[in-house]
Amino acid sequence: MVTAFPGKLLAKHTMALVQLIRQTNHKEELFRCLSLKLVEAPPPAHDKLVFLNEVWSTITRLDDVHAYLRCAAAFVALLVAHYSSREVVILLKDVVRHLNAADAMDAALFVSLESVMEVIIMEARRQSHYFTTIVPSSEFLVRRLF
Repeated sequence: MVTAFPGKLLAKHTMALVQLIRQTNHKEELFRCLSLKLVEAPPPAHDKLVFLNEVWSTITRLDDVHAYLRCAAAFVALLVAHYSSREVVILLKDVVRHLNAADAMDAALFVSLESVMEVIIMEARRQSHYFTTIVPSSEFLVRRLF
C-alpha cells in the first residue's frame, strides 16, 4: 500500500506512518517500501534523524539476515540520497555485524550485499567525496567477512 503513494506525500507524514507501521505484522517490508519511496523526497528536516533511529531500531533487530539485508539495501538508497556519509558508514558497520553473525553466506546473501554495495558505488560516481570516505572504509570493503 505504501508504494501506491508518491514519496513527496509520504514524506510529509513520515513519523505518523512509522507509528502506523509499528502496529502491523509486516513492519520490515513496510519500512523497506517506505524507505524506497522516501528516496524521492526526504522526511522533513526535523524528522530525518528521528525517522532513521526509529525505523533502524526495528530493522537491526531482525533475526532473518535475508530480510535484514533487503531492508538495508533500501535504507542505503535513502541514506545516500538524503543523509550524510556518516550515516552510510554506520549502516555499513551494522551490515558487517549482521553478516559476521550469519551462519553461512549463501547466494541470496551475496546478491543482497551486492545490492547494498551497488547503490553506494553508483552514488560515488555522483558524489566524489564517497571515494575518500565510504569506498575505502573497512565497512564498505567488508574485510572482516572473509
